[in-house]
Amino acid sequence: MVWSAFLAACLGSLLGFAWLDPADLLEAGYGADWLTPTAIYTLGFFLFFAVGFAGAFLAVYLTRPPA
Repeated sequence: MVWSAFLAACLGSLLGFAWLDPADLLEAGYGADWLTPTAIYTLGFFLFFAVGFAGAFLAVYLTRPPA
């Protein structure tokens, strides 16, 4: 489950940050003062990882045979 979540986070980060540049967000005034582009990349990766892990967990949980 973790490996598939990691791959989903890699793909999500690749596509998400190809479309949206964190430096542009900060330049436009979005985000807190302590946020840097690197912090936004990190938070985005972990967000994509959490979504990928939740999806993988649900897939494994729902495909288990009934006890």
